[in-house]
Amino acid sequence: MKLRFAAVLLLFLLSLPSCGSGEEAAPKQNSPSDRATLDISGVTQLLDLLDLIIRKNPQYKATIAWLQNRPNDEARKERELLAQRNAEDPEVKTAIDALLSSPTYKLYYKQFRNVTPEIHRQVLCALPCTAIRSPGDIASSLQELCGNRDSVRAWVTSVVSQIDLNKSHQIALQWLPPGDYTLPPIHFLYDGNGDAFACDGEIGFDLYGIIFGVRPQETRFTNLSAVGVNEIEGVLAHELHHIYAARYLYPPGREHATWRDEWKDRLIRQIVSEGVAMQCNPLQGLRRTLKEDTTIVRYWIGQLNDKLAALRTGSITEPQIEAWYDSSFQETARMLLNEYRKRVSPTADSAAYMWQHQVDRPTMVYTLGWWMVGRISEGGKNKNTVIQLLKEPEQLFGSYNSSVPAKDKGLKINY
Repeated sequence: MKLRFAAVLLLFLLSLPSCGSGEEAAPKQNSPSDRATLDISGVTQLLDLLDLIIRKNPQYKATIAWLQNRPNDEARKERELLAQRNAEDPEVKTAIDALLSSPTYKLYYKQFRNVTPEIHRQVLCALPCTAIRSPGDIASSLQELCGNRDSVRAWVTSVVSQIDLNKSHQIALQWLPPGDYTLPPIHFLYDGNGDAFACDGEIGFDLYGIIFGVRPQETRFTNLSAVGVNEIEGVLAHELHHIYAARYLYPPGREHATWRDEWKDRLIRQIVSEGVAMQCNPLQGLRRTLKEDTTIVRYWIGQLNDKLAALRTGSITEPQIEAWYDSSFQETARMLLNEYRKRVSPTADSAAYMWQHQVDRPTMVYTLGWWMVGRISEGGKNKNTVIQLLKEPEQLFGSYNSSVPAKDKGLKINY
């Protein structure tokens, strides 16, 4: 039976058919007591808040035009006054408090360290007239949303009602050992700081990062009926896999002799986790091209080999490897994206290209996860090797090296 999910916080009983094909073992399915939550309140609360802020600032479009023609100091002071007025308005303050304390945003702040409730508050109070400088440029995506609230609200209500979590669940099960897997709560948001994530046994799904942010800016909010549920279901399968696979990749009681051993283990398990989960929603388009670009792959393998050697010799501190790891998701990944642009699209506008493709940036974990697991599994054809890798992630480097031709020494891992 195909299950459909209504828009807000509805709980549905799931009874799932057997999964698997051919001679593969079919994972044991959920019991009738399993339940799931599909929560769009983070999006609807945000849209309601923007409605309220715009009611308080009905001439905001004229104000934006006026500010653009004023001297910098005068415009800055006026923007500060507008933000202060929003911050001091009791209705606006109450609505912001409710949004930022919601289950969706509590999960968000557990996942992301670059944005705090105070940063979100500053961003929201500056709207609708100003997109202040902010991590992930979330202010720009939210200011853009101000003028397109009705389109997004209608699309969200329509599309979420069509999402088939049974389908996402079944896709994830194909890349897991047999077992009981319970669907977790799923929260939708609209932000642009990330895309989708699994955290504390729940899922966050950023509609901007996955759906709207990858559409051309000039047509981002038009013809939304063409944006269906297939991609959403694939991404949800990916995140469900992270949650389901955690019992194998991160079992309780794991111990490490030193922090260096712990870091090596962390890198291995992160690469395996993403590499296997990406089999649930195989990469397409530029995102795939970037993660199969041998120049980028060689760079990350070189970086990983350097850090593994430094961990072995004790020539790196824990703060240094932490900083390197954090940078691999942001600054370094953006640098690699820009270098790729220079190689393949040298005449493209740099700022526009980077803005349009920021969610595609080739981070280390995603790039090496896709590259290594793809070769170990022979392009996803051999599911058994992938499932075994979940049980024995420490075999990653050896299994990967065995899949690399002898002539490609620069693509091997020195571990």
